Amino acid sequence: MDEPKEAYDQFYVKFEKLFEDLIDKLPSVFSEPVDVNLLSKLIKGRDCKKTFRYLTAPPISEDDLKTLADAGYGPLVLKRNPAAAARVRDTIRAVLDKHRFPWIAAGRNPTHQERANAIAASAALAAARDVETSRRNNSKQVQEKAVKDLLKAFSPSPSGTPE
Repeated sequence: MDEPKEAYDQFYVKFEKLFEDLIDKLPSVFSEPVDVNLLSKLIKGRDCKKTFRYLTAPPISEDDLKTLADAGYGPLVLKRNPAAAARVRDTIRAVLDKHRFPWIAAGRNPTHQERANAIAASAALAAARDVETSRRNNSKQVQEKAVKDLLKAFSPSPSGTPE
């Protein structure tokens, strides 16, 4: 209860904007031939990569995407290797969340409500995951500090007695 809600809100707003931009580009992303320049731009940076991977159900990790696509997953790699870019794109398309993006399988544009729902659900999913990661990192740091402080308290001082 002490955790500020602002962290979730900040993550949500960040991912909301990223998903708004990405969702509008999905028809181009999934068109043939693969647009390596577009794909490279869409995955430039940690948050953009995550946004792209979070199109799937369940969200796919970067390592799993690399394994399934048998390809690297960086902007320069995809830009230089159209076959790898196509495999990454096709892997995402194969496990695309049909509940959040029903219009893709139907081959049509989203309704206003479908688009809004997809953005909200996707941003919430990504934001929640970032909050969880932040909590784990903070808990780890607190625990490590407590252990260090405890060890210092029982370590001999230069005079030979515990501090």
